[in-house]
Amino acid sequence: MASHFRKIEEFSPEHETFSEYKERLKFFFEASDVVNEAKKRTILLTVIGATQFSLLKDLAMSNTVQEL
Repeated sequence: MASHFRKIEEFSPEHETFSEYKERLKFFFEASDVVNEAKKRTILLTVIGATQFSLLKDLAMSNTVQEL
């Protein structure tokens, strides 16, 4: 059973680079014992924030976000 720490904040380009966010997300996954890649993707898509999620959907074009 994974330990649950506080929720990671959504990505905010005004406060950090995506590289920094990715590093924090990696620590979050490690602290929460998340090793499954599909689960990591689902968590990222859930917590990244509405603006970034919309951007990902636009970039995915005909694919669904789950296929990224």
